[in-house]
Amino acid sequence: YKNDLKTIEDVDAYLDEIYQREQKFAFKIAFDFGVIIERVDGQENDQQITYKINHPLEARTEIKAPTTIRTHLDLADYKQYIRNHIIQIQEKTIMDTKDNIIGIVSIMIQVFRLPHAGAGGGRIIPSLKKHIMRREIRYIDPEKNNQNLCFFLAYSFITMPDIKADVAADGSAIAAKRYKEHSHIAEAKRLFQRIYGKN
Repeated sequence: YKNDLKTIEDVDAYLDEIYQREQKFAFKIAFDFGVIIERVDGQENDQQITYKINHPLEARTEIKAPTTIRTHLDLADYKQYIRNHIIQIQEKTIMDTKDNIIGIVSIMIQVFRLPHAGAGGGRIIPSLKKHIMRREIRYIDPEKNNQNLCFFLAYSFITMPDIKADVAADGSAIAAKRYKEHSHIAEAKRLFQRIYGKN
């Protein structure tokens, strides 16, 4: 939330701040404004004017399609989209002709981080594709897990690949071996400890 908007430059600065914070990730963004509404009741000679604030709501962000931000150009386009939305706000009345939006006082911006390519979609790493399809690899939120083993769990499928039943060059049989999930988790923890020296 940004509750002290005075100019469009305040919105731009807030968006720049979000972009700096999220620049390592592609992310989706949606917004809603908090506005002051003026209501005029009565006849011309006996008008009663009241004011109220409509705070930004998460439900109203869903009305506007979220936009994916990957680069500064995407951010510049989004800033223009917000400017166009402000123009629309200035031109319309709410509910009936007695209600007019007379000011924008706050903005709520929702940011949705997109998962990295690999487990979350997009370009799939070829050696991990079958494990993703079997749902053996899944996205783990690093903010909820202090030790993000997601990468190391994925890497364990390379260091401990499943072996298909086959016949060796000398004619002997090679038994099939498929590792269980807990074996991959143990391998992921071992790899993590080897790299970072933590348990």
